Amino acid sequence: MTTLRDVQRLRGATTQVTLLARRDLRRFWARLDLTQPELVRDALINYMPVLVDRYGDVASAVAVEWYEDVREKVAGLPRYAPVIGQNIPDEAIVETTKWAAGHLWGDDPADTLRVLQGSMDRWMKYSSRDTIRRCIDADPAKPRWARVPQGAKTCAWCTMLASRGWVYESPKKAGDASHRFHDHCDCEIVPEWDRRAVHLEGYDPDRYYALYAEARESVGGPNPSLNDIAERMRVLHPEQYTDGKWPKLPTGASSDGTLQASVYEQWRRDMAFIRPPGADTTRFKIPPERMSEIPGGWPSDLPPLRVREWNHILYGNAQGGGHLAGYGWTHDRPEFPVDWTPQDVRDAMETVLRENPLASRKGRGVKRSEGTVKGVTLRVYTATKRGNLHISGVFPVE
Repeated sequence: MTTLRDVQRLRGATTQVTLLARRDLRRFWARLDLTQPELVRDALINYMPVLVDRYGDVASAVAVEWYEDVREKVAGLPRYAPVIGQNIPDEAIVETTKWAAGHLWGDDPADTLRVLQGSMDRWMKYSSRDTIRRCIDADPAKPRWARVPQGAKTCAWCTMLASRGWVYESPKKAGDASHRFHDHCDCEIVPEWDRRAVHLEGYDPDRYYALYAEARESVGGPNPSLNDIAERMRVLHPEQYTDGKWPKLPTGASSDGTLQASVYEQWRRDMAFIRPPGADTTRFKIPPERMSEIPGGWPSDLPPLRVREWNHILYGNAQGGGHLAGYGWTHDRPEFPVDWTPQDVRDAMETVLRENPLASRKGRGVKRSEGTVKGVTLRVYTATKRGNLHISGVFPVE
């Protein structure tokens, strides 16, 4: 059966071809006189089709070799003659080059190079994918195939198309959107000859389909367009996609002004995005929608505990923290017992500070108090910034 390692091998080989093509393009670009945009445009129009054809042929050859390698692993298949796919048409390359060349008259002519570099990725993958498609079409063994994204999450468009799962039809029949790919798209056309194989590590079409079906129902109507469905997917579950559309960040701040609502919400979104799909939500928690104020306030005779550090202790932030049960996963930090609430954490901090004097630590005015509450050993840290002492963190000692 085709494995995740097989798919990664194809992707890696195609990426190497793309890097070589980009290298040659950069070298050509370095010889151009950007003070003469008309000449640069004409030179690129002449050069780009030649460059893309050259490396497109390499990408196709790599894809054929890969297809034959994975096919040979399956015993009993009929004889087969490999098929080389086509490169992107020259007309399409010229059209993109002309459009990119418009930046030569703008504030940053190097934008032309950046556009062409991005297109190079799509063009090389086009040659590779077209070869795989043609091999599947011509294969007498009639393998199934699937559009398989790479990585834990991808864009909404690719998620939607990947939701079809393993299919038997031609991967490029008329009107089929499965052959539409965007710049930097990481999807691969993956064949499978073993009828008993129903699982490819990292590929979960059932989850993709559930996201697609929810969005389709939300759009409504008898025949919503794929573009409308993909757009609704981005809005309904922005954390599921690399191009999710989040609401505008909130304004305002905590009661003491130390934690901006926008900063807190951005951290929530970051955690939602990096949480693995299908993760246990009791072990991989996302912070609550509203930041936490300190329950019951904080005694004035102890070093101040600010709302910023309080939320850092409970849920973490970009710098670390996250010690309430279920929140330590982002930074692999120790957690308080599962049955401890924020109130328990706050009370334990107060107990430790009252029963154990702060001891100076080396460097920058940091002090630490350590004690045990309910069988859990805690370390409470304070820091002095601009002459003001405050609690900077606390965590359970494992």
